[in-house]
Amino acid sequence: PTFNYKSPEAQKERPELEIRYTFQPPMLYQDYVKSPSFTKPDIVAALDCGFKFYPTWDASIPSLVSESGAPCVFTEFTMADTKDNLTKVERLVKNLDVTMPCRRNPFCSRRPVRCSDKSGNYVKNSVIFSNDYICVVKRKSEQLS
Repeated sequence: PTFNYKSPEAQKERPELEIRYTFQPPMLYQDYVKSPSFTKPDIVAALDCGFKFYPTWDASIPSLVSESGAPCVFTEFTMADTKDNLTKVERLVKNLDVTMPCRRNPFCSRRPVRCSDKSGNYVKNSVIFSNDYICVVKRKSEQLS
């Protein structure tokens, strides 16, 4: 299934802008990029991704950072987790360009939620925001000699 989204705020500067979400269940991203239904993205987003917490991400991360040069945006709840995610991406993807270093996300959720995490990664009953920290990476383009 696919649906399109238009944003009046984003379209003030770019009226032709359209966001298209495509869902290909039950398929992992690294399989989707090899499938006949694959459409080359302009950008890849992994929101509140938890790369560092889930080893199952490892096989997909190189596909998320496309050789086509499309940037990969990933967000996380804390700066420490965002930095750890970046370290993991740097280990798994060669020739990486960090186009936006880890920082607070100016577009994060404005709705606080009480953290119910029981893993010990967060202070008990702390308040977090979805997509609070952001990092953007892409593969470095090959230079012609």
